[in-house]
Amino acid sequence: MIGKSIDRLTNFLGAENFNAEIIVINDGGWDKTAEIISAKSQNNPAIKFIDRKMNLGKGASVREGISAASSNIIIFTDADLPYGTSYFKKMIELLKSGTDLVIANRNLPVRQAGLTSNTQHPTSDIGFVRHLTHWGFGFLVRHLLHLEFSDTQAGLKGLTKKAAEEFLPSLKIDRFAFDLELLVKAKRAGLQIKEVPVVLETIGKSNISVLRDSFQTLKDILKIYFSV
Repeated sequence: MIGKSIDRLTNFLGAENFNAEIIVINDGGWDKTAEIISAKSQNNPAIKFIDRKMNLGKGASVREGISAASSNIIIFTDADLPYGTSYFKKMIELLKSGTDLVIANRNLPVRQAGLTSNTQHPTSDIGFVRHLTHWGFGFLVRHLLHLEFSDTQAGLKGLTKKAAEEFLPSLKIDRFAFDLELLVKAKRAGLQIKEVPVVLETIGKSNISVLRDSFQTLKDILKIYFSV
């Protein structure tokens, strides 16, 4: 998967004639991921590989990737490119025009982006426990953290290096609530945030445990609440 994702990113950058780097972080994976990325990076100097032996979580990985980035425009996404590359150009345009942070939103009408899709929303066929957890998460996001965005967790976001430097040192959440902390701190800093409607292309394998990760996320939400 990661090899195909890197090839797809490389082809996209070449087709658009973008002078960019690809930063890949292996967050303590024990499969052949590191071997594949190392081989790709040897043939492409634009690929920066951070091979972490210990799993620290999404938040820790994104922070490290942002810190390692040399460009003023940074886009981060999941390794399986769940939303492809077609939205990158729109995000880059917004960031170049003065937006500080751009977030993907799966709930906005895709017609706003001139796109159509038959892809089923991943939360449309979930069990009762997961549905209840999803509802509770949304309630806390709206009423405790006061975030008005209908989708905070889509794995595609972009920001400027300058904006990141304003609040990156204050981000402490290492796991999945990282996105919430990012939005709360960006909003508190008065940064301009815009949303881009996206369509999910692929649903990768998830390591999320509803019960275990729900408790951790609840703890992290409370940490964010009391930190601001």
